[in-house]
Amino acid sequence: MKKHNYEVSIVEQRYKNILKANDLIQKARNNLGILQLKVLGYILSKVTREDKPGKIYTFDIKEFCKVCDIDPTSGKNKGDIKAALQSLRDKSFWIVDENGKDTLVAWIEKPKIDSKNSLVELRLDEDVQKYLLGWLEKYTQYSLSEVIPMKSRYSFVLFELL
Repeated sequence: MKKHNYEVSIVEQRYKNILKANDLIQKARNNLGILQLKVLGYILSKVTREDKPGKIYTFDIKEFCKVCDIDPTSGKNKGDIKAALQSLRDKSFWIVDENGKDTLVAWIEKPKIDSKNSLVELRLDEDVQKYLLGWLEKYTQYSLSEVIPMKSRYSFVLFELL
């Protein structure tokens, strides 16, 4: 019975929505690969309107792999996820804040991986987070399930822009 509930949970997670301000989609031109985009999409699917700045988001690497149709038994998943998280942390970009100032931000802050149970903990950059909570008038919303099958970063980016 537990396995069935877990499988339902995986399916439910695939249909969670991702909400991004259009400004963030259009201005955050970055060079992220498809795995980085999927990791980011998975993280953003966990964001809710009630979240406060500085909230710590947690996810299990094996669960991420199952949700995103990646072989969860691959021995390289942890290393791939570490590299994806490092890329999300290191690839900064400029956004214009509410005062009209250009601000250098990164997608995430302080990612940590608990090696014993493959749990990832991280915070979203506080300045980026406001572009994800639907506070702004113009935003795009889509389901994680719509981007999971994508194999190219170009299709992912084009999907968001359209």
